[in-house]
Amino acid sequence: MCKNLDYDTLNRYIKQQEWKNLAENLKNGLALELSSTGEPKKFHLQVVDFLQILLNMCLEDKNMIENVLVEVLRGLRNCVTDSNIQESLLTEDFIIKLRRVYLEVKDDQNYKLCTKIMMQLLINLSVKNPNGAKLIYNEFSDISECLEKECNVYEVSALLHYMSLHVPLKNLDANLVNKIVDLYHKVEKCEFLHFLLETICQYGYFWSFYNALEYDCKLTILGIIKEKQTKENKIFFVKEGLDVMMKIFIDSSQTVFTSGDNKKALEISLVLQILSQVTGNSQNFLEILQSNSDLLIQAAILLINIHRLGKSSDNCFTQVPKHSEVSEDFKENPAYGFKGDLVRFIGNLNWTCKKMQDLTREAELIPVILECCNIDEKNPFIMQWAIFAIRNICKNNLENQKFIAAMKKQGTVDGNTLNKVGLTLNNDGDKSIGIVNLDDIRNN
Repeated sequence: MCKNLDYDTLNRYIKQQEWKNLAENLKNGLALELSSTGEPKKFHLQVVDFLQILLNMCLEDKNMIENVLVEVLRGLRNCVTDSNIQESLLTEDFIIKLRRVYLEVKDDQNYKLCTKIMMQLLINLSVKNPNGAKLIYNEFSDISECLEKECNVYEVSALLHYMSLHVPLKNLDANLVNKIVDLYHKVEKCEFLHFLLETICQYGYFWSFYNALEYDCKLTILGIIKEKQTKENKIFFVKEGLDVMMKIFIDSSQTVFTSGDNKKALEISLVLQILSQVTGNSQNFLEILQSNSDLLIQAAILLINIHRLGKSSDNCFTQVPKHSEVSEDFKENPAYGFKGDLVRFIGNLNWTCKKMQDLTREAELIPVILECCNIDEKNPFIMQWAIFAIRNICKNNLENQKFIAAMKKQGTVDGNTLNKVGLTLNNDGDKSIGIVNLDDIRNN
């Protein structure tokens, strides 16, 4: 146990209204001490009871708020490292008292430290404690206003994060999310802002105001989703988010080919990457995407026109076979990898879906995808994605297999790459080609 307080001395200070001496005595007596194992030493329940009495007195006496409140809150913060004390304090009455204190000091810069320590106390009460998080959120659902004022950003974002693990945050809007993203880029070493943005992506109602966000904010949100899904191979947004991204992609032609707005193009590029990930990671989302023919039609329009542009002149879509010819700056261009992501997306949409397979043939995409079976340093892995796409397009679809068999050979495809996916191109001698299973050739 931590050392006991000298209650006689403390009561004398209270009686004589020696607030500074009282504060100094509390600070020394309630300092957090660690045991030999590194665990915080525990406080007596009597200490907590005494601090609650002082908290009540602070609410009635302005002089005590100015001189004693910080040490009372600091002491309570240190006490609740003990789970037993934490549970004894987690009452609606106690949280309401803290709310009263917060309202008293929140707008006064002189009490910024006081607000900071109170946030730390609330964090300690909410960590790994669903009941505590819910009680606190009921009284402090508007705590995000501190972020808008850039006040105690680390503590407030941490509190919002820990509360969000047990209760959904319901007061988000475009202005607040824009501010959170602004702080995310501005404030160093505040991982809780990142965690908070990851959580926000998973709220259905967030996507109802996504289009009202600033473009820098949109790009940050989409970048976080993409990074999270790439690292953990999971889906980190909801059906409402999928609907928004589908519409962005379907409406993207004008931006890709006519707009000089680089940020809008970056948004479309990120959306395409995320949709490509989704089609490979979620059967439920894949089925939703496969039910929308407009997605494949839009992908076809983009791929066919990008392919033509790349062949017609020297531009951002022109194929580059040598690694040295792609600058590091170009890798920040929205066009980098875009064509390869289109091929990947089309291939995934064709996975065991005859409707998409037939539409791919009817949209005259198959010849274009076959022509993508070449190295292009502007589109890493486009050759592999193209071969994978052809395999999905032809799987259990005789019409597509016959379509390819009737095509005339105009160039060559790297046989080693085809072999990796179990396919080869067979020439029957009259310039027609066909896809043949390697196992069939080996058996013959």
